[in-house]
Amino acid sequence: MLTTTRTCISILATSVLAATQGVGQSTPPKAPVRPVTDNYFGTPVVDNYRWMEDRDSPDMQRWMKAQADFTRTALDTLPGYAALLKHVAELGNSQPAVVSDLQICDGRYYTLRTPAGAQSAKLYVRDRLQGIDRLLIDPDKLRVGADTHLNIHGYRPSPDGRYVADRLSPGGSEEPVMHIFDVKAGKDLAETADRTYGDPPFWRQDSKSFFLVGLHN
Repeated sequence: MLTTTRTCISILATSVLAATQGVGQSTPPKAPVRPVTDNYFGTPVVDNYRWMEDRDSPDMQRWMKAQADFTRTALDTLPGYAALLKHVAELGNSQPAVVSDLQICDGRYYTLRTPAGAQSAKLYVRDRLQGIDRLLIDPDKLRVGADTHLNIHGYRPSPDGRYVADRLSPGGSEEPVMHIFDVKAGKDLAETADRTYGDPPFWRQDSKSFFLVGLHN
């Protein structure tokens, strides 16, 4: 399956290069050269593309849009592209669901599950081994914007099962923010903690407090 997917992607990439010869503009838009010279211990070093470091500048925005338009035109005019893209998506969606990070607490079974074709794992719990999985936390419903997804970056249930301390990372970053999910109320508590690297918090037996290790300033 993986070999087939790689073959399809390789064919697609090769076809895109060939297709660019048939569009109105045969080469991608060139980035303007604007030399900036720095002097390091008497040695001049020229950076022709320093201006591109400002991603939000109007010139950079125009260049990126021109690149995107060129790529879109090349792909849309590629013979068989739509059918090939559909086949690649079918191969990706045929992958089985992934279950990970099993935690057993007071007879409850917690798991992170990534459904087939999904981008992010969701947190489920079942009250006993032969019970039915119940969805607790779905990052797709907690996204902060249309283009920003969230990933569960570790979790830990409280001993009594009332709370779950979970860390959510926006946009695939490594900057997790810790939330406390109230299972009974079905929503997060108001308090959060950012930059919670390391292990998820360790609850005390009273389920009212926890220890957090690896919090960076």
